[in-house]
Amino acid sequence: MRPDQIGLYRTVAAVDVAPDRSQVVFAADQADLDADDYLRVLWLAEASGEGRQLTAGRSDRAPRWSPDGKRLAFLRAVESTHHQLALIDPSGGEAAIITDFPLGVSAFDWAPDSERLVVQAPEYLDPADVDDDERSRRPRRHDRIPYRFDFPRWRGDTVDHLWIVGGEAPPSRLTEGRDSFVKPSWSPVADEIAFLADLTGRRFQTLASQVGVVRPDGTVAELTELGYFTGVTYRTDGVLHAVGLLDEDEWPAPLEVWRLEEKGPVALAPQIDRTVSLANPHIAWSGLDAVYSVDDGGRNRLVSVQPDGVVHHLVDEPIGIDAHSANDDVVVFVRSTATNPGDVVMLRAGQANTIAGPNAELDVPLVEGDHFQVPSGGHEIDAWVYLPQGDGPVPLLLNIHGGPAGQYGFGFFDEFQVYAAAGFGVVACNPRGSSGRGKEWLRAVTGDGWGVVDLADVQAVVEEALRRHPRLDENRKGVMGGSYGGFLTAWLLGHDQSFRSAVVERALIDWTSLVGTSDIASSFPRFYLDATMPSGHERLWEVSPLRLAGGITTPTLIIHSEADYRCPIEQAQQLFFVLMQHDVESALVTFPDEGHEMSRSGSPRHRRERFELILDWHRRHLAG
Repeated sequence: MRPDQIGLYRTVAAVDVAPDRSQVVFAADQADLDADDYLRVLWLAEASGEGRQLTAGRSDRAPRWSPDGKRLAFLRAVESTHHQLALIDPSGGEAAIITDFPLGVSAFDWAPDSERLVVQAPEYLDPADVDDDERSRRPRRHDRIPYRFDFPRWRGDTVDHLWIVGGEAPPSRLTEGRDSFVKPSWSPVADEIAFLADLTGRRFQTLASQVGVVRPDGTVAELTELGYFTGVTYRTDGVLHAVGLLDEDEWPAPLEVWRLEEKGPVALAPQIDRTVSLANPHIAWSGLDAVYSVDDGGRNRLVSVQPDGVVHHLVDEPIGIDAHSANDDVVVFVRSTATNPGDVVMLRAGQANTIAGPNAELDVPLVEGDHFQVPSGGHEIDAWVYLPQGDGPVPLLLNIHGGPAGQYGFGFFDEFQVYAAAGFGVVACNPRGSSGRGKEWLRAVTGDGWGVVDLADVQAVVEEALRRHPRLDENRKGVMGGSYGGFLTAWLLGHDQSFRSAVVERALIDWTSLVGTSDIASSFPRFYLDATMPSGHERLWEVSPLRLAGGITTPTLIIHSEADYRCPIEQAQQLFFVLMQHDVESALVTFPDEGHEMSRSGSPRHRRERFELILDWHRRHLAG
């Protein structure tokens, strides 16, 4: 796969099973390099395997069937980047836009009457009637932390509220105040809506949240103490469940599913020492059984958990599961492999059948990865090698993932395919600190483990990859990583001068300046280092790659987005300055109007240009 071919495949971003289980709606995203945009449309697939494109909007996403199965709701971008709520008859016809919020709609859910919906709509804290140009010029006043967030942008001057729309009545607002109410879920058996919010009124905020409910009359009740929750959902009989951690300071730890009872939250399946999938934290319901994906050793396992906690493994093959849905005896999931960006699979009575193959016509050579495990520090590290076609020697290119609570796996990843097609032997792994191996593994990089056990693991993987694959040239080693992976890349370069080429991307370079500038600064350093500024300055500086930057000798390309609020651009600028001071061959490339997620969801042209920059740098420095 070449950089200019990233528009040839489709990513299935969401899937939902019809109430009668005869059809499945899914959202497919495809990069359009010519338009420098994404084409996002909805498709319908029959259980029989037949399918058709349902919508023709430029940006349609998040489809949901009405409980009676007669309509579909989804979000559509209308003449702006803001999405509004749209309804469409699945049998055909044009979609009707039913909301007109100035900043659009972020999320929604159906009422059980199939007429009303609850929507989450952001609005400005300052309701002044000014246009976008004037608002962008005006000073911004901040009185809470975080005052900005990498996605969505600039949270400090907006707040999210819940509204009821649809039916005979005009839109009605459910919530008030300066607190944001997010991720609404409408009970299937009662007139109440669950949400996430931090209602404590703190000005110094973390990413913590509570679970609450609101009724159509605006009555709000708090159901949990402050924790770290990522979603709420009602079981088919109206019992509320939440995904997350009960203690806001418990992260990093596996996210669990909690049943919210009067006596307090009860873990649904405490015996599963694996996190609810961080990339797909959705809970679906098959009758009273919860269906969800867990990260496990580089794969995503789809499990079904009964109310009494008994667990059944529905899918445990080595694949990626990017989205899923369930209804009674039918479970649908999106399956991806190293050589298939994704198809839609229906599971019924134990039989799995592909009902939609949006990438069936993809005609690009793709390579399988060799999966193996590497001993390190008394543990087994999951690792993969992707080799180019042929049998000659190739440079080794170590890729380090972000997080650190993320994981590489068996699903499709365009980065590995692009680098392998360009002639590099890609090495990837899940060192300690990654998801997929339970709580102890996630927490291995907290405290004294940060920059120690993870560094040992990636070095052990490189050594074993060279032993297992003689085509990998030990004299031509490159390394690259983004976010936490950028941290570990720069940290590795400060300890190991054997690499001939490096790309440090959107990286954490200096903990001491990250605190106070990053959107997660109020929590991330506490979670991993139990330190913050100013009292923790010594510890934060001790594990900052900037401290070792004067000893780096590897030619290093630094890539950063100018509007990155997770790892602000000053991180890259500091590293670049030190490398230049020490006469290290280096370059700093910045991308305008992009945030932390540029490599995954940024402008298609920027994504292509980023690939070209990386390939050019490694080719020049890893040539034979």
